[in-house]
Amino acid sequence: MNLRHLAIALIALVTFTTDASAAEQWYGTADGWGLMVDPDGDCSFTVAADRVEIGVPKTAHGMSIELKKMNAPRVVQSVTGSFDMQVQVGGKFDPREPTVKTRTAYSGGGLVLMQDDRNYVRLERAALRRGERVSHYVNFELRRDGRLLRFGAPADFSLGADDQLDLKVQVRGKAVQGFARKNGGAWKDLGVKEFAAVKPLTAGIAAINATDVPFNPVFESFRLTKVAEDRLELPGSTPPAEPGDLEKSDETPPLQIAVIHGADANAAPQFQKFLQQNEMKPRLVDVKGLQADKLAGVDLILVTSDTAGAWDNGDAANLIRQTGRPVMGLGEGGYQLLGKLGLAIGAPRGWHGTLTSARPVPGIKLWDDLGPAKDGGSHQLYEQSAHVGIHLPDPVEGVQPIGREPDNATHYVILSQEPHFLLWGFTGTPEQMTKVGGDVFVRSCAHVVAMDRPAEVELPDSTPKSPAMQHMAKTLQLGRQVMGLKQMKAQERKEFVDAVVELLKSRPEQVPVSIDSRLAYQLGRTLESLDDRDFAVATYNRMADAFSDASGENAERLANSLRGAARRADLPGNSMDLAGKTLDDQSFDWQSYRGKVVLVDFWASWCAPCRREIPNVLAQYEKYHEHGFDVVGICLDTDREKATSYVDDSEIPWPSLFAEKAGWEHPMAIKYGISAIPTAILVNREGKVVSLKARGEELQELLAGLIDLPEAESSAEDSTKAKSDSPDSEGGKDSEQDEGHSADTPSQSETEEESEEAAVATEADS
Repeated sequence: MNLRHLAIALIALVTFTTDASAAEQWYGTADGWGLMVDPDGDCSFTVAADRVEIGVPKTAHGMSIELKKMNAPRVVQSVTGSFDMQVQVGGKFDPREPTVKTRTAYSGGGLVLMQDDRNYVRLERAALRRGERVSHYVNFELRRDGRLLRFGAPADFSLGADDQLDLKVQVRGKAVQGFARKNGGAWKDLGVKEFAAVKPLTAGIAAINATDVPFNPVFESFRLTKVAEDRLELPGSTPPAEPGDLEKSDETPPLQIAVIHGADANAAPQFQKFLQQNEMKPRLVDVKGLQADKLAGVDLILVTSDTAGAWDNGDAANLIRQTGRPVMGLGEGGYQLLGKLGLAIGAPRGWHGTLTSARPVPGIKLWDDLGPAKDGGSHQLYEQSAHVGIHLPDPVEGVQPIGREPDNATHYVILSQEPHFLLWGFTGTPEQMTKVGGDVFVRSCAHVVAMDRPAEVELPDSTPKSPAMQHMAKTLQLGRQVMGLKQMKAQERKEFVDAVVELLKSRPEQVPVSIDSRLAYQLGRTLESLDDRDFAVATYNRMADAFSDASGENAERLANSLRGAARRADLPGNSMDLAGKTLDDQSFDWQSYRGKVVLVDFWASWCAPCRREIPNVLAQYEKYHEHGFDVVGICLDTDREKATSYVDDSEIPWPSLFAEKAGWEHPMAIKYGISAIPTAILVNREGKVVSLKARGEELQELLAGLIDLPEAESSAEDSTKAKSDSPDSEGGKDSEQDEGHSADTPSQSETEEESEEAAVATEADS
């Protein structure tokens, strides 16, 4: 033991012999492992020969900026330069109930690299529980300046609960590469990412617990080895990577792209060659043999047009969803997949044609420096092609039009949707592209990946000269700052909102209303997620006034929508009114529901998340209807026949209000500013709104608190639940993998989780 270790051990001895309630952070060292750190003073470390077991109590211990939790117990040491680090992770990973109700139960243990609390890498064995299903996998997660740039999912590297797992990271300058292997097999490359590793790093092991049971991960065979030469030696690879390839501070590793293709024998090789020529690394994946491991570690999933028809049963689409990776859908196949994922930029809300050109949407950077446009401001992207596109007459929250049909201002052939999806509507192959088309395609790939990496998105270096371009640049700048509202103080938030409102008031006539509308919706939604409801309501109304005073098509409509959003945000604790006619053209009497607990559900038959929620609502209806629970739907379909057919097929017993061909223009949708569905509002027996997000488990919990069941029924329900919770009951053990990631971070921020569960769309049938 050297002098440094001796000094720390003496400090630890003093700590352990003082008052036991005076918890300290430093517990001495484990030879070869590093310093034992316990920020909350409630964990334990059991050290043996080449083995450390960390005991974590049944309270939240995590590494999460959003939850302000950086209290994970860990064993770490300081290291500089290039090095390899490896460990074997075992123990019982069986999360039960989450420690935070709005999060998912999660247990994780593995390697950690920290520069500070806002810059770190985690490579860990993970177990994620959703309901009765537990997914075991490897979570490879990276934070840079507080932003989540990469997170793991079950599709990356799935595990069995009893599999032996080894983890390894290699650090070379600013590049960090993750590997995993199970049961002594071959190492699997999980990808290379840039990490701000200029300063000395703290490196070692850590344990994450976000479940209500104690957690005791076991770490064995830890090794940290300094590497003299700056090269990444990929396990099992021959020859090794060239030295210094990934240490260039001004370069980013090439994009890893999975190209999912169909039966067209010519298309896949063309895309492979084209991407390689543009310094990307493609891997071809036949949609018929699509498996999760073939998508592991990629930066982008590219879906070619010839996969049309492969997404019908939903299994392949769910696999894509579970990866959590950015998706760029091409032509008919991409259009069908994006629709299957419940997105506004996918089927069935589109039209077909034979376009070869697109007209840039103002303010979109990827059109810069392409040379002079032709044909009235449009660029020819293909020599020959068909296309599919989206009809978008009004702005849609989370959707960014990029390129439109040259002769139609509401038909778009290139669009993106948050958090990381893009429709490239053209069906042509790379050999049919023009040079400009190839440039725009490559930039579109980078654009959708950048949506997943907000820290890497930059404004143009030079300030645009025209007032319109200056305005649009400022809109983009403020839009990127909105997510920082949560970290702002009250006065800073007020000043930021003032700046947005002034910008909306000053919109030049040449700037389309849709450019500013996205910023307005984004700001409003973010403020709603904070605790100051009055401020959110006031901001919605101020933005509505700004649009009312402005000229331009759709300005007044947007103003009305924002006033409705203010009305909706102010509903909790207040009453709401409903009026109209039902799907079967009957008059509706809202007063007849007085004294009942009522779920008001805004939905549409084409909305996949709405359809997924229906079984839950039906179950609650059956359980509570006789005891005073009812449901009123508000259908945003434009086709009465389709909506009625869906209601009949699903055996939905409650009424739905419907306005002929109204869709999102339904009077109730306008009145309450509905811009995303499903929106589920729960009203109590006194007619007061108690929740604006009454879905899934939250609906179940709210109803249990609002409605008292007779004792016999309640006992039967408890018995049924106890049986389903038992590991011996049917379905108690579930090996099916579910989408997920580290539960002590948001689902790619809360925005991403909402995007998976809420359809944000405008009716675009043509």
